[in-house]
Amino acid sequence: ETPVSPVPMGFDKETMVKVGIGGMLHDIGLSTILTKNGTDIPRVNGQEYSMLMKSHVKLGLELIKKIPDIPLEAFTIIGQHHERNDGTGYPNGLVGDETHILGKMAQIVDEFDRLTSKIEDEYPISPKEALKKILEQGGKGFDTGLVQMFIKAIGIYPVGTTVELKNSSIAVVAENYPGTLLQPVINVVYDSSGKRNERVKQIDLRVEKGASEFQIKRVTKVKSRSFDPMDALMALRANAE
Repeated sequence: ETPVSPVPMGFDKETMVKVGIGGMLHDIGLSTILTKNGTDIPRVNGQEYSMLMKSHVKLGLELIKKIPDIPLEAFTIIGQHHERNDGTGYPNGLVGDETHILGKMAQIVDEFDRLTSKIEDEYPISPKEALKKILEQGGKGFDTGLVQMFIKAIGIYPVGTTVELKNSSIAVVAENYPGTLLQPVINVVYDSSGKRNERVKQIDLRVEKGASEFQIKRVTKVKSRSFDPMDALMALRANAE
């Protein structure tokens, strides 16, 4: 079976590069606001703060107009990544297909990133919980078909996610497969006693799904500075190649 890979959506390579540029620049306006204001962002009341933060879309569009050769796809993504399917988004309150498919894709990715990252005084939730929240909106906020494709593209536990197993072992997700997104292939870094394995051990949870001790308990983080999820992810790939 072939591992899950990004869904191409029928885009050619050139379009995908342009979409990538839009993705990298989608919050350039927000970055500018945060850099300029820092901890001095006005919070006199919720409405003022909300208006300032929402202004980042138009600010982003103004900024990239000054950059030569920015593709139109990037303008679409920056301008529409906070619109919503039911018209409750901003800056233009677009409804349904008034939003370009690239804008709809950007909305899902941006919301997933927001939910799984530290936001102001809120703490991030797991990728699984984030996807559940997005799905619960049932087409009101996001395009349901695109949400399903997004889940297939990244898996319930995206590659590189650090997880704790039922037996207290710590592992990093290495591969996802269609149809078994709750049973990824994992690279186990710490054993059940908390001791770091001398060699990373790979387990295919599709094979071990009947063994309760290998079930994923939760997404977690390892505080040790010596732990790098990317090292754990790549440890066995080098040998395989």
